[in-house]
Amino acid sequence: MAAADWIRKRSPLSSMVSIALVNAASMFGAAAKVIFARQILNPFGLIRLLGALSAAGGLVASTTATRITRRLSLGRSKIAASLASAGFVILLPVAPFLGLGPVVWTGVSGFGRPFFVIQSGLAGLASFPGSFRHLVGRVMSTYRLFTLGVMPAASIGGGVMSFATDVSPVL
Repeated sequence: MAAADWIRKRSPLSSMVSIALVNAASMFGAAAKVIFARQILNPFGLIRLLGALSAAGGLVASTTATRITRRLSLGRSKIAASLASAGFVILLPVAPFLGLGPVVWTGVSGFGRPFFVIQSGLAGLASFPGSFRHLVGRVMSTYRLFTLGVMPAASIGGGVMSFATDVSPVL
């Protein structure tokens, strides 16, 4: 079965749960990333620069997501972006051991992870409105409650775990 067919045949509920899990993992990791950056990189000016790179990754994804999804197809785009975002998170705990220094790899991760998280989320959203045209307002408000509502709790969880343990395993 083609990836696009697999995505289309899944219920909107499974897509919503998938995006909620990606958002929760993303925010859990984002909180841990701040603690990692503070411990490894230290200067706050550098941390602000890395935050700007993260915002730029999301902005670039929002402007290119439609073209990427059309080129790869809905299913392939969603799956590839979800896997790629995980790959960029893995760069953080191994950054001190890679060449070029932790600052470079943290910057690459800071741009790439939000880019692919946004790409994945937008590709997943493409299947919603057509499925429930008469209920779009209700569906999207419920969807946003669950997919975005997990983010604050996940951020707190990631921060607390990073303080309580070593930040590398948390990442």
